[in-house]
Amino acid sequence: RLRTLVLESNKLGPAGGVSVAGWLGRMTGLELLNLSDNRLGPDGGTAVCRALAGLTRLHTLELGSNALGASGGAAVGEGVAGLVSLRHLYLRSNGLGADGAAAAAAGSASLPKLASVNLA
Repeated sequence: RLRTLVLESNKLGPAGGVSVAGWLGRMTGLELLNLSDNRLGPDGGTAVCRALAGLTRLHTLELGSNALGASGGAAVGEGVAGLVSLRHLYLRSNGLGADGAAAAAAGSASLPKLASVNLA
């Protein structure tokens, strides 16, 4: 079982995010996922976040520098809400704005092991 997946800085774009989302949900042993700096945009980011539900072992999620915007922030909030093992959430440089940041924070507020969130 794959436990670490790092696809940082691969210029995936929105279509690549949708493609990754298509198989990501089957990687149930994943503990660390780094998709930072791929310019996923709101559509690619939302697709990835919807695929997170079954990744209950995930402890680190890095989605920085993906231009997620406010709607992507909302998708993050929904996507991480059930990730009970999540300890670190990195969302830096995504242009979430107040609404997107609030939505991401609301979704992660009840996670029992969450130790750090980076929104800067």
